[in-house]
Amino acid sequence: MGLNIFTIPDFLDKLSGKIKNKGPVLTSEQKTVRNANKRFLRLIGRGDRYVLNGELPNVRSSDVEKVLKMGAQRRDDGTLYVPEGIDLEPFRMYSPMIAEDLDDEHSSYKVTADGLPWENFVTTNDLTQGADSTATSIVYGMIPVLAALTIVLAALPSFWALLAVIPAALVVPHIVALHQGEDVNEAIKMGFIGFIAPVLFSLYAIFVVKTGVGVAALDQASGNGGYSMSILQTLTNFSASPFGILLKIGGAIAFFLSTVWGVFIFGTIVNWGDDSNLGGAVQGGKAWAWGWAKLCTGFGIVMCLPPVMAPWVILLFASAYAMRYTELNFRARGWALDQQNKVVGGVMQDHSFKTTREDRHMQAVNVEKDKSPTIVIAISSGYLASKRYDFSPDPGKKMVVSINDLCTHMLCLGRTGIGKTTNFARLVALQIALCSMEGYRVGLFVLCGKGTLPGELSNVLEWNIKPGMAVGLIEGLSAKELAKAINSMVASSDDKNKIWSQGADNHVLNACIIFEALCQHEESVYKKAVQELTKIDMMIPNLEFNVKQLNSNPATKGSENHINAVKELQKTRDRLAFYKTEVQRPRKWRWCFDDAVAVLDLLDNIVVTQGNAQGAMGPELQKWFNFLGVNVVGVDRSPIAIHPELTRQGSALQKAVTYVANTWVGMPYEQRQSFRLNVNQRINPLIQSTGLVDENGTPWTALTTGVDITAVMRGARIGIDLPESLHEDAGTAVQILLKQRVYAKLKQRVKVADWRKEMPEETVFIQIIDECQLLVSQQEIKLLPIARSFGMGAVYLTQNVEGLMSCFETEAGMEGFLDQFQSITCSQASEATYEFVMRKVGHGTLIQYNPSGRGLDFKASTSTYKRSTLNVDDHPQRAFMRKLKRWGFAKVVSQDMFRNDIGHRWDQKWSALRGTNVQEGSSSIRSAMMVHGSGAMQDGPIVTLVEMGRELNTSGGARALVYLNRGNVRRVDFAKTIPVTPGKVDEYMREFKEDQLEQELFETEAA
Repeated sequence: MGLNIFTIPDFLDKLSGKIKNKGPVLTSEQKTVRNANKRFLRLIGRGDRYVLNGELPNVRSSDVEKVLKMGAQRRDDGTLYVPEGIDLEPFRMYSPMIAEDLDDEHSSYKVTADGLPWENFVTTNDLTQGADSTATSIVYGMIPVLAALTIVLAALPSFWALLAVIPAALVVPHIVALHQGEDVNEAIKMGFIGFIAPVLFSLYAIFVVKTGVGVAALDQASGNGGYSMSILQTLTNFSASPFGILLKIGGAIAFFLSTVWGVFIFGTIVNWGDDSNLGGAVQGGKAWAWGWAKLCTGFGIVMCLPPVMAPWVILLFASAYAMRYTELNFRARGWALDQQNKVVGGVMQDHSFKTTREDRHMQAVNVEKDKSPTIVIAISSGYLASKRYDFSPDPGKKMVVSINDLCTHMLCLGRTGIGKTTNFARLVALQIALCSMEGYRVGLFVLCGKGTLPGELSNVLEWNIKPGMAVGLIEGLSAKELAKAINSMVASSDDKNKIWSQGADNHVLNACIIFEALCQHEESVYKKAVQELTKIDMMIPNLEFNVKQLNSNPATKGSENHINAVKELQKTRDRLAFYKTEVQRPRKWRWCFDDAVAVLDLLDNIVVTQGNAQGAMGPELQKWFNFLGVNVVGVDRSPIAIHPELTRQGSALQKAVTYVANTWVGMPYEQRQSFRLNVNQRINPLIQSTGLVDENGTPWTALTTGVDITAVMRGARIGIDLPESLHEDAGTAVQILLKQRVYAKLKQRVKVADWRKEMPEETVFIQIIDECQLLVSQQEIKLLPIARSFGMGAVYLTQNVEGLMSCFETEAGMEGFLDQFQSITCSQASEATYEFVMRKVGHGTLIQYNPSGRGLDFKASTSTYKRSTLNVDDHPQRAFMRKLKRWGFAKVVSQDMFRNDIGHRWDQKWSALRGTNVQEGSSSIRSAMMVHGSGAMQDGPIVTLVEMGRELNTSGGARALVYLNRGNVRRVDFAKTIPVTPGKVDEYMREFKEDQLEQELFETEAA
């Protein structure tokens, strides 16, 4: 460190530190850099960016001991945490950072690293044009420096004095800079005080000195030097006597007193009607008079000085103006921060404000706990952020949901051709595939009412179900689940036809129960027949031997024992033939769709005798009822076994048999036909299809087993690729049956307390259904409310809410279905769809706080005082803040009781605010801290019908209203969509498989 006038204090500090053994002592420059970094980190390490959940992942090695002393504890794996019951606030800077998509800059809740409001340290101007540069102070300081240089050069002899023109000319750009950076008054004032006044005073002295030097030369030639010496004495001495000094001071005072009234009146006239100063025009006149007093005092002092000293004294004061300017900025910033804090302090007491902060904190904590991967949905526009909605993201933020968030279901709405599939379905499917490929176990089940989406995602999916594969359509379904699937193959009917559709539903259910019983019983009978054959095979040799013994003995031949033995042998041989016939008989009932239809046909085996309105069971129906063990009137009951459910009172099979025997058979023919027509409407598309076969040409309707569609529950990515253009309604029927199988398997998870632990091979899976209005039914409305707990998320796409009405019997049913979706995207759509989305998004606080006079929040008064800028001990403006407290600016009052806050002669203080937004409203400067009474933020719809039409109707799908459930709290905004074309699907998947594109890079590239 070189020793000079600037480093002497640092040198003395270091010397003192060595003497006192204080260790290393920082220089002034090092302290400045350290403090600047500390303040910077205090702001950049914003407190609202931390999630206070007790985890401490951001502890540096140098801070570990400190954190442990604060109460943290260390786990066996070395991680640090805060035990329950300990205040988390001191650990804020060591806590996890908030998720990037939740870090909203527009929020008014930003706090410093130590939890204080940003408004205590940052003004709105700091984030826009910023404060005055330090160059302004340098410009102020350079003008008197150039004046001094001008004076010195002007005093040079001969033509060298012309060099003074150079610094004088350099003053001009500095004056212009002040005019541009400040205002014309500042430029003129500094030009006069800093340059013109001292230079004019100096020119007189220079003229006298140079003239005196010339006279001295002449006097020396003539031998008379008295006159020139008197001139030099006059230039360099004070007034001849104390009386002369007093006379000049008295003259200055007299001049001030004789003119001050005129200055006051003039200042009052100038400030007439101006409210920028407290006290208005009168206070403005006082300010002018006070300024005039300063000027006269300075003039009197200068008049008492020798002419040679006068310009340098003026330059001394002019040079100090740069420091005064810096001090004024320092004070003005203090005013601004104090006023900001008093405004924000009141808002923070509002209940809705506190609730919002709690909700946002809960959202951050939930997101931090959620370790599932995130899926980007769109890029926010910042529209709602500009309206100050607290749950909307900043412009350009990725709007994301996690896999777990998707398990609360998403609905994508938009007209045909607007890009639902391109902007959402493919985008979500791609990212789920990437998550799976990167090691996160998640399944994907893709369906489409049109049948096209799975084919477009063939590279994303591990395999697609399509012709050429073996598919057991009803494999894994129970009778009731099969009935639900069949009954879902037709749109809900209106009230006029409901009697026929409900009758058909009931008939299908009973038929499926009987079908299941036949399949079960036939298998049971077969097993029993095999068992009986085994027994008989062991019995016959013994019986034959016994008969042979009796027959060979004349004493027993023809006896009763002999006759009974022969009968028993014959009976056993008859049973052998009977069971052989049963075992060798081809199986009639297999668990396939064709046989289910066969049972429906079997139930139509009803004989109606002439003249009898009621029918009776036909022989085929009687045969199979008898096979089950049903006691059919007029038919010999000779079953091998009785189905156990028939012996259980009130069983489903018992009710189904009763329905057929008593209700169905006894119905009028026309009624039975109407029911059967309704049933045929459901099953015919699948029965009549020709292309749905396996690799051997066997129709899927005849297969009992095939691919395992439930593999989606174990992390597989599967689609059903049956385009409507090729398979018509049969493709829809297949999808309904297969998704019902997945639902049935999914519900089995309820049998264990925690399926994630007890079924480790199973995973969460996401179901994507495009054109869902063609596939959804009552099954979805019943499943979706509980699907999350079972590990299923639904992403459904449809054109509008009106189209879904055909899937449900009532509007209430449709509303119940729609209510299950906690995330919604809406592109251009119908007005009814907009209205639904508006209701879903709801109302929020979008405007500003209006207090009411219902009482005071006394607890808030303490919090307000504690959080005040005036009480921040290490605030950069702390010196000025102390002065404000002395002036009474630390009082806490109620805004509801507040009427006037004008202090006593504040104009001297307000002069520091010139050029700031605080000064312009200084007539209403608050000297008190506001504590609001009870009140509420103004509430209104978050989006309106007009806004939705304006933002979406002309966007062509490029924008959508995106409403997401993120950490169980909403995120909503009009957002830019991310289109993914079929070609992009293949391109991205190729890069994924080649490990050339990670998820984060994909999100950035796609956006």
